[in-house]
Amino acid sequence: MKQSFSNFEIIAVDDGSTDDTGQLLEQFHKKDQRIKVIRQDNSGLGAARNKGFEFASGKYTLFIDSDDFIEDGLLENVVHTAENTDADIVLFGARTYNNITKVYGQFKFLPDKRIFGNSKVVNRKNCPDKIMQIANVPVWNKLYRTEFLRNENLSFQTLHNNEDVMFVLSSFCLAARIAYLDQIFYNYRRGLPNALTSKKTLHPLCFITAIESLYDKLHEKGVFCEVEKSFVNIAVSLCFYQINSMQEKEVQKLIKEELSQKHWKRMKVTEYPDSYYDEIGKRNFIRSFILEP
Repeated sequence: MKQSFSNFEIIAVDDGSTDDTGQLLEQFHKKDQRIKVIRQDNSGLGAARNKGFEFASGKYTLFIDSDDFIEDGLLENVVHTAENTDADIVLFGARTYNNITKVYGQFKFLPDKRIFGNSKVVNRKNCPDKIMQIANVPVWNKLYRTEFLRNENLSFQTLHNNEDVMFVLSSFCLAARIAYLDQIFYNYRRGLPNALTSKKTLHPLCFITAIESLYDKLHEKGVFCEVEKSFVNIAVSLCFYQINSMQEKEVQKLIKEELSQKHWKRMKVTEYPDSYYDEIGKRNFIRSFILEP
């Protein structure tokens, strides 16, 4: 609420909370009419974002996770960048915040300045082979033109995790102009016992559904052939990361079985020539993982 840019609305979605969250939100609403409170039965993060977006009336939209916090100058700076570049998407920097030690840290996967080079904006036309590698996947450090999202009919998947993969990566491929603001405005909390990302192993196959949905969306929109190399490499990277972040034997067995199914094999993610891959080691790892007894 301390933003230097005051012309904004906050749409807070109470996703079936069982504590005093609803009461707190009502108190905030009474103090500031810019806060709208929407209630729904517990349906998950993707559904909550979709419900909130239904009520969005601003020219631009941000999706902020309830665990995290933003810097005071965020809105003023990202809106200024969007207006000056006529961008559908504005990417900006983020950092971690450890809720236990109170220490800030660097984020590994942020907007890639090398892809932008000296350009103020990029799109699939001027960097088709890297368009899905321009930034990290989570939606929270990206400003979107509301009209762009509605025209492209983009929404979040109702998955237990990886719900923003299809949304974010397809938006990169569909946007006419993507701008980058080289400043840190988002603080991603770590060290919370009930953080939104802490229960991934309970639903380990969501990333496969997300990648397949992205594949289908790109075909539906008629842009797959333009961004095929970017898709193959992002799919390999996501698979490699997910497999290595879930080490339980039973979970890995489930993943292996799923990657052996026809619905995954149809995409031929690991079957391209070696020269097609940015990191051939990751491709080889996935192949070996699937073939392991």
